[in-house]
Amino acid sequence: MGKHKIGILAYGSLIDDPGIELKSLIVERVKCITPFKVEYARRSKKRGYGPTLIPYSKAGSNVNAIILILSDDVSLLEVSSMLYRREIGTSDSSKSYVHTNNPKENTTQILLEENFMEVEKVLYTRIASNIRINFDTNDLADFAIKSILLKAGKEKCDGIRYLVQNINNNIVTEYTEAYRLAILSKTGCSSLEEAIDLLDKKRNECT
Repeated sequence: MGKHKIGILAYGSLIDDPGIELKSLIVERVKCITPFKVEYARRSKKRGYGPTLIPYSKAGSNVNAIILILSDDVSLLEVSSMLYRREIGTSDSSKSYVHTNNPKENTTQILLEENFMEVEKVLYTRIASNIRINFDTNDLADFAIKSILLKAGKEKCDGIRYLVQNINNNIVTEYTEAYRLAILSKTGCSSLEEAIDLLDKKRNECT
């Protein structure tokens, strides 16, 4: 038996922004390393199609992560649906998670790692890669730069801010550094924060 009953594996924005439903249930945070490799292998619509982290076996690294330990008062089924709603960006409690073993490109799966880091049941999300570039970090940089010039940049949920957030949480993949340097090269900036300021101004000038 594990020390804890249910947890959620967070290795991206979920660390700082678990969502209203899950946030109220978190009782502890446990540092760990992901049991699988992750990489910036998916372009996210809600981030202006900027690159985001997903489990990815073809490349990437096992990275620093946090297990969000939840109250024992909630069931695995309830947590699965809460995590699903957070991932698809809805607060509609009528939308429950229904598992499929035949996911499509945009299907969000909630998967289970058992008896991990003294937690009996650890849930995490998996969604397919939709980047067809064989990890050219120049292309990743282009996607991130384009994302900040869109509505996602105005809402501060673009690909560059996402990258900064992950680096600040010590989440470093196989391609993180090359991706970061490609953004700096394309913007002529010395830091990602400087690039954000520059591109925010460029977006505002165009609106």
